[in-house]
Amino acid sequence: MSDREHGLDRRTFLTGAGLLAAAGVAGAVVGCAPNADEGGGSGDTGEPEAGGTPATGAATGGAPETANASGIGSGNQPYPWSTAPPTVADEDVEETLDCDVLVAGTGISGCCAILAAAESGAKVIYCDKQAAVSSSSGEIFILGRSDRSIQANWDRVNKYDPNVIIERMLLEGSGFPSQAIWREWAWNHDEVFSWYIQPYQDLGGELTIAPTQADGQALMGDPEAKGWFAPNFLPEPPGYDAMKVIAEGGYPDFISSFRCDQLSFNEACVTKAEQDYGAQGFFLSRLECVFKEGDRVAGGYIYNYETGAYKKVNASKGVILCTGDYRSNKDMEAYFLPDVYKNGIQQMGDFSDPDGTPVFYGDHLKIGDWVGAKIQQHHAPMIHHMGNMLGFMGGGDVPSQSMGIAPYLRLNTLGKRFMNENTPGQQTENQLEAQPGMKCYMLWDANWAECVPSFPPTHGGINEVTVPGVDGFDSGIEGGWIVRGETIDELLDNLYKEGDPNWVGIDKDTAKASIARYQELCKAGEDDDFNKPPTMLTTFDDANGPFFATYFVPASNLVNLGGLSSDEHGHTFDRETGEVIKGLYVAGNTQGDRFCVQYPIPCGGVASSICMYYGYTAGRSAAGGM
Repeated sequence: MSDREHGLDRRTFLTGAGLLAAAGVAGAVVGCAPNADEGGGSGDTGEPEAGGTPATGAATGGAPETANASGIGSGNQPYPWSTAPPTVADEDVEETLDCDVLVAGTGISGCCAILAAAESGAKVIYCDKQAAVSSSSGEIFILGRSDRSIQANWDRVNKYDPNVIIERMLLEGSGFPSQAIWREWAWNHDEVFSWYIQPYQDLGGELTIAPTQADGQALMGDPEAKGWFAPNFLPEPPGYDAMKVIAEGGYPDFISSFRCDQLSFNEACVTKAEQDYGAQGFFLSRLECVFKEGDRVAGGYIYNYETGAYKKVNASKGVILCTGDYRSNKDMEAYFLPDVYKNGIQQMGDFSDPDGTPVFYGDHLKIGDWVGAKIQQHHAPMIHHMGNMLGFMGGGDVPSQSMGIAPYLRLNTLGKRFMNENTPGQQTENQLEAQPGMKCYMLWDANWAECVPSFPPTHGGINEVTVPGVDGFDSGIEGGWIVRGETIDELLDNLYKEGDPNWVGIDKDTAKASIARYQELCKAGEDDDFNKPPTMLTTFDDANGPFFATYFVPASNLVNLGGLSSDEHGHTFDRETGEVIKGLYVAGNTQGDRFCVQYPIPCGGVASSICMYYGYTAGRSAAGGM
């Protein structure tokens, strides 16, 4: 819909004011409490972008939980959880509360939902497993569609047509994502971002805007810095044109993202909702399930970790699920993302609730399924490769030693070149997982720095700003993630280290033949084998020693993206009838049909951006009874 249809008040942005019931009990109030086999693991907290304290005892691998015979999934197999919600006895309810809107989760989407619902006139109650509001991702993508945008500070207003972004999101999701969801975000999120950061200023906070990426790095490294913004890829690589990359069939990066102090902005949204509108929150508390009255979701049961009892919350206008993903639930992962499970991809950010159960446990899928909600098909992992990240984990000056996924020569352990190296992180990961042992090596020579100015601003890539003036790789060699050779022969010999699973060696004769072929292509200026752009045919000449290499192994999975099927208003749908389930809304990574098959990465930080936007949308929808 347009700004007008969405009811967005431009003055508001400028000033900041502005499953059915269990069988046999349809139409009754359905409650829940942890069954013994559930382990108390339901009810996730903030987004996967949101960090947090680790959730209890439900198994994270092995055999699935009690099968849900009503589940509809691939091959019509039952979902890996109990078919019916647990029940809550009256004597286990410590308190009954009334509100208009109940929000579960306080990541970026939950915080936006809380404030949007509250300022729209709804009495709001919220809960979260963690002890406080959280956020683990500060990167966000904002298009910059007017001179009021934060992007105006970096001369990035109207840089890209929103329709181009929409088309790219659909393309990288194999056509499965909801075009309506992406359309509404693309055309309206810029002003919602202005709304999102306004509470921080209303509460006395000052914004600090870095003029360049290098300046932003200083802000990101300062633990005392608050309310800051730091642009990605500024200054931009000379001559880079995302539209030209698209026209040539490559992978574009839309230079419109930045990092910011997202946690402070999240906290300000909740503080404003409490102080100005009377919102009430319960931390160290999880949403166990929701219940229906007639055909409408009318509230939920919140488990209090500190007392072991429940709060029954009657929510007259509805419940908004903002409870994160299911990366820690290996039963769900094996069912919805079997390749991720079978390949043993490690997860990132495994937090737990006060009982010890992983936080990111897919509670939205259970809670929604128990009231008949449809679950999206074609789930997507977020495993974009960033190169050998050990350099970024060491602290000090070590980060400058990481080469990311620079488009240097890559050979698998058989010694074969296997891809166009000029690809962003997700596509690099996809190719890597198909190689023997899911390993490869990236090789470069002493002239590596001469190539950097031509490198595109791809996700996981490097440029002159991100890797300033590296002279040698002593730290990487000492740390064990880089090897060196004075000659190519010596370098290839050094790709084996006894007892080290990362350095397993290479078929040397095949590797030398592959290198000779690559040198021919570089000299000819045309990649007849894998069609890497001529400007990316980085030399690897025998005369350019010393030579270096690092290893690539599968990256960690940040998020398992699969939620309840939804629309551009945050509504969910009945899996049998396809009709809207009254009173049940989703935002953040509980919202389905945004990302499918794989996470698209031409817009760095788009996950946070769409979480923010649909948190706002779901809050307004629920408060208005839409």
